[in-house]
Amino acid sequence: MRVYHNVFKSGKFFVMGIMLVTGLLVSTQSSSQVIWDQSANTGYNNAIAGIFRDDCSGLHQKKSKSEESTGIITFAHTASGGSIASPDNLTADLSSMLWGNNNATTDLDATYNGAANSRSNRIWKIQEEGTVGNVTLEVLISDLPAGVNYLLQSSTAAFNTGTTTALLLSDDGTYLTRELDLSDGEFFTFYKNTTPTIDIADISGPESSNQTFTVTLSNTTILAVGVNYATSNNTASAGDDYTAITSTALNIPAGSTSGTFTVTVTDDAIDENSETYYADLSSPTNATFAAGGDQAIGTITDNDSPPEVSVIASANVAEEIGVGFYQVTISLNAASGLDVDVNYATADGTANAGSDYTSTSGTATITAGSTTTTINIPITNDGNDELNETLTFTLSSPVNATLGTSVLTLTIIDDDAPPAICQDVTVTLDGAGNGSTTATAVNNGSEVNGTVAVPAGLSLDITSFDCSDLGANAVTLTTTDNNGDTNTCAATVTVQDTTNPTITCVGNQTANTDDDGTGNCSTTVGGLTPTATGDNCAVTLQTWALTGATTASSPATGINDASGQAFNVGVTTVTYIVEDASGNSATCNFTVTISDNEDPTISCVANQAKNIDGGTCTYTAVGTEFNPTAFADNCPGSSISNDFNASATLAGAVFPLGTTTVVWTVTDGSSNTATCSFDVVVSDNEDPTISCVANQAKNIDGGTCTYTAVGTEFNPTAFADNWPGSSISNDFNASSTLAGAVFPLGTTTVVWTVTDGSSNTATCS
Repeated sequence: MRVYHNVFKSGKFFVMGIMLVTGLLVSTQSSSQVIWDQSANTGYNNAIAGIFRDDCSGLHQKKSKSEESTGIITFAHTASGGSIASPDNLTADLSSMLWGNNNATTDLDATYNGAANSRSNRIWKIQEEGTVGNVTLEVLISDLPAGVNYLLQSSTAAFNTGTTTALLLSDDGTYLTRELDLSDGEFFTFYKNTTPTIDIADISGPESSNQTFTVTLSNTTILAVGVNYATSNNTASAGDDYTAITSTALNIPAGSTSGTFTVTVTDDAIDENSETYYADLSSPTNATFAAGGDQAIGTITDNDSPPEVSVIASANVAEEIGVGFYQVTISLNAASGLDVDVNYATADGTANAGSDYTSTSGTATITAGSTTTTINIPITNDGNDELNETLTFTLSSPVNATLGTSVLTLTIIDDDAPPAICQDVTVTLDGAGNGSTTATAVNNGSEVNGTVAVPAGLSLDITSFDCSDLGANAVTLTTTDNNGDTNTCAATVTVQDTTNPTITCVGNQTANTDDDGTGNCSTTVGGLTPTATGDNCAVTLQTWALTGATTASSPATGINDASGQAFNVGVTTVTYIVEDASGNSATCNFTVTISDNEDPTISCVANQAKNIDGGTCTYTAVGTEFNPTAFADNCPGSSISNDFNASATLAGAVFPLGTTTVVWTVTDGSSNTATCSFDVVVSDNEDPTISCVANQAKNIDGGTCTYTAVGTEFNPTAFADNWPGSSISNDFNASSTLAGAVFPLGTTTVVWTVTDGSSNTATCS
């Protein structure tokens, strides 16, 4: 059977004539919606009630309770903060939540989660349509068995532990209430929970095993029980005997009655008594402690054998000096948790108690946790140089231990120092700059007493030397006798260097004055650095000197190089000297030959035009007017000459009429030459002279109308010139004489002309 919204009568639901619900109002709708399915809810069709919303009919049931006798539950919609007294509206149309029960009694006789906790026999089931959300349940305390304090909500009617939620009910003295959200098909009922008590048991076991404590509950509970556990020291110490646990939560699930936790125990190698620690419980939830149930004792029983006690010494020797006693160590092979006692006593060997040491005996105690104790045996410093002596130290009667090495033989070492006698020595460095000496060389009789072995008993603090040690060096000789006693003395090792340095020069060098382009009578020359220098120590000074054509020298200190020096024309010898710090030296030399390959220069006067001197046919040079205007050379010592008079000057030189070409030559000291030339042109600018006879009056020759000159009567009485070669002519017969010339009747004017070699003329008539 099903209940639909569209089936109603007088405000009560009916199904096949059986009243299912009263106090519910529903409305008619055109479509049907099942809000309670009787067949699906078989067994729970009792005291059905519900809340719902139907907007079509205007019905809105926000709070409801069945009127049947078993209908003790009231639900109100409180999803939006409402309450039983003032429920909220359902938020969605056609949403509903109905509930019905199995009609069982509310008695707490159902077995659930242990006999001490009871669940009500009556179970309710939910059918929900749409989304209703949170609702608040209300039930009279008097309607339920005494002690009910929880509501169980589950997806199954069996209320299995894994699918059940226990919700604590609020108790106001009249009603029990709880707000919750129920889903379609879920079940709920009521439950009486009895709070359990917590207890924990002591545990004991060997230190080779960890210890697991069990925490028990007096009864099961529907709630998970929580409790914190931790450890604390008693006679056992955390870190040494077990691993401490700080407050840690232990959870006992609902339905369980116990939980465990484990303490890690340290399996040490210490012999000790049994020890205990505490397992402490605190802060229980959903439970209380039984009397004494908040603490248990963990007992760790020892499983180790007693240690072995022995006497040990680092060197088994004692000295007469120092702290004044020898310390013997009594040791356990493993720490013990118990005090260990052992007797000890000294006895003579070759040493005698009283004169060499003080007899010592007693009982030594190694406290629990320690592994050693020490005993001091006073040693006598007798001041005698003597052989080593022995005594014994013996252990006996151990308590809480067994004997290991029980007898120790001790040797007393004599402390008197042996002689130490030194002498100064000299060390000469070798070609590599190294030198050495020995302790034996410095020793000067330290073995006089026979206690120092040579060379085994001698040592020198410095035996190797090099160039950094030139001069005096302080050394210490240590002597050691057969007892290991030592003494020292000081000596001086003088380190000397007698090895000359080495130097290799470059080969002979040649250069020209024009190599450096300066135009000087010298040139700078590079690449004169020695090709190699060396010394067993180090070259500290390198100087050079120039002799010959060039003289110069370097500074007297430092490493100097002649490269880049200016060298004069000629041969210069370069000498290098190197020295080391000890004044040892070496030299090498080579020559630098400088040749003058630069021609001199000369400048002539311009071509000269001169007239002859008065009354002569020549020109005499005035002063140095025809000498070169300049001549020069990069080197001094140049000379000049000319090809006219083969001298260094033309002053007073007489030049003939005409053109004379003069060549000047300048020659430097290296026979380099240069020439220049000019022309001297001498001209004749003086007219010749001529004298005529006086006018002549002559009669014609007989029988003729003419007059024939007789001889040279009509020739010039004189003519002359400054230069020979003049000629005369007349304009009558164009010859150089009028001898035999026939003159016509009348006056004839004759003009005589004299012409010299330069075409200068003069006339008379």
